[in-house]
Amino acid sequence: MKLHKIDHVGIVVKDFATALAFFLELGLEVQGEGIAEGDWVGNVIGLQDVKVAYAMLWTPDGGANIELIHFHRPPAEEGSQQSVVNTPGIRHLAFVVED
Repeated sequence: MKLHKIDHVGIVVKDFATALAFFLELGLEVQGEGIAEGDWVGNVIGLQDVKVAYAMLWTPDGGANIELIHFHRPPAEEGSQQSVVNTPGIRHLAFVVED
């Protein structure tokens, strides 16, 4: 199997509107957005009773795609702690921008 490109990076956010506004201000464009819920979503991600808002964003050159995701349900586990910087997972996303 040969990798052709990275299709997208998914980012789960607490404040969907603020996150979306941030990426739009950077110049990304909305490719699609909506609400997803039901058994099929739960089967894909391994949770039950799922309802998410999502937006697929792309850079103007088409080189990168970001999926913003906000969970309406199920809620995040209470008492779960933020992972520290050396915990495996997405730690940063870098852009080349005009200054």
